[in-house]
Formats: sequence, structure tokens, C-alpha cells
Amino acid sequence: ILEKLIQQGFNVIGVLLPNEKQILNNKYFHWINRLIYRFECLYYKCEPIKALNSEELLAKRNKIKVYKTDSMKSESFFNQLREIFPDIIVIGGGWHELIPAKVFTFPNFGTINIHPSLLPDFQGTSITRWQVLFGVNKSGSTITYVNKEFDKGDILVQKVIDVKSSDT
Repeated sequence: ILEKLIQQGFNVIGVLLPNEKQILNNKYFHWINRLIYRFECLYYKCEPIKALNSEELLAKRNKIKVYKTDSMKSESFFNQLREIFPDIIVIGGGWHELIPAKVFTFPNFGTINIHPSLLPDFQGTSITRWQVLFGVNKSGSTITYVNKEFDKGDILVQKVIDVKSSDT
């Protein structure tokens, strides 16, 4: 999502990431994660489909400031939000906690979330796994406004794709 926003010329003023301190996520060791994933794909005889590009590295390559926080509920995060004053917040790939109303209502155009299912079906996490388990024949993505509940905001748009039984 970040890559597409950059390609389309949007003025991305920052990227917010969870404050995970994992040594393999820095730019010098990122290649180890890629190598481990390739070996897993060889072992399980599957095609590599995982997004291997780090949002953090992509942001830094494009001179976009990276912000990290333990929680969007913290006062320190809200103070940062007031400093950068975004027009909109775009959440791609989910966030690990409910976002407080004072955060999701702060930007002039609100906060939107890109979710990997056709909401209201398959809310929450591990969406792809659940869809495979239930054998869906249609899937897609939904863009919603964020509200006080996970994946329950007003739907802005959905894109439907057919899932064939031969898809892997």
C-alpha cells in the first residue's frame, strides 16, 4: 500500500509502525529474513507469495519519516500526531489494538483501514487462513472508515476476486 501511495505521488508525511525491537528487521540483517523465507518455501514446496519488502526500509529509501510507538493509546503518540497533523491516516495491514476515538477522528478526512476480506465476513486477524479453511469462492479487500470496533466501520469500497478451487 505504501509503495502504491508513493508511486501515485501522494504526500506521505510519515509511516507508523509498532515499536518492535527485532534485530532481523534492520537494514543490515533484512536479507536473513528473506533467505529464511525462501528456504521455508523450498521445504514446503510452495511459491513465495509473502511481501518481503519492509515498510520501514521503503519509507527510509523515500525519505519518509518513520514513527514507532508501543501504543496509539499513549499520550506521547497523540502528541506526535498533533505535531505532524495528517489530513488522513491510512492503516494497511491492520493494527494490534483498538484505536482510540481521539486518534481516528483527529485527521480532517478521518482514518481508513484496508482489510483483506469482504467485510463484514472474516473480521479480525489471520483472514487468509480462515478463508482457505472455509473454502470461499469469492474474496477481496474492503476499505472502511475506522471506528471504535475492529473492522466495523462504514464501508467505502470493496474489490471482489473469484477464488477457484485450483488456486493455491
